[in-house]
Formats: sequence, C-alpha cells, structure tokens
Amino acid sequence: MPKKEIETEIADISIVTDNIIRITLKNEIIIDPEDVLELKSHCEKLMKDSKFGVLISTRDKFSINRDAWRVSVSERFDKRTKAKAILIKNPVYLMLGKMSLKVDKPFVKTKFFSDEKKALKWLEKKITN
Repeated sequence: MPKKEIETEIADISIVTDNIIRITLKNEIIIDPEDVLELKSHCEKLMKDSKFGVLISTRDKFSINRDAWRVSVSERFDKRTKAKAILIKNPVYLMLGKMSLKVDKPFVKTKFFSDEKKALKWLEKKITN
C-alpha cells in the first residue's frame, strides 16, 4: 500500500483526497528555502504524477522568510500545483498573508482562509477548472 503520510521536522504531510494534499506546519518554526523545496519533494512523492491542490494549515506561531516565500510562489516551483489554500487562524497573520500576495504575486492561484471548509471548497473548485 502506498504511503499516505510523511512527517518532517517542520510539518506533517498527508493526502486529503485524490487531488488535494495537506501540509500541517508545526508550531514555532521558521521556514527557509530548503524547507520549501523539501516539502515540495514530499508532496510530489505522495501525489505521484498527478497535478494537485495544496492545503497549508498553520499553527499559531510560524514564520516564512522572504527567500522561502519567493521560492514557494515561483513558476519553477509550482509546475504540478494547481492551487494553494493557506489556512491561518490568527487574524493578524491572515491580514499580512493577504497583503503579501499583492507584493509577491504567486504563479499558482493562492488564497488565504480562516475557515478550513471554505478553503477545501475553493481548492476543489480550482482543481476541477
């Protein structure tokens, strides 16, 4: 049976549906470019050759440095990712995240959410288009 979950130092990665993967970031982490590339590699292994959507679920305390963000939104990085929904509960981080999309526009459709059901519904819609 194929592996459906991977645990790393910074996140737990699991398959939600045939075309959606969840990355649950651990608390009190700082994400750097190497972490972004490692997460991408694990996601692609789990999803085999298919294109997929990504639900990134954050905890209360996390940080992604500017270089890591730039890697994560680049065209080179996202050839198999159809859409990303980033789930953030903290209203301040949510506002900052939405502002960051305007500064460093992602290659793939990306949206921030505070509600997981809405995030999954949006991802499903983007994946089927």
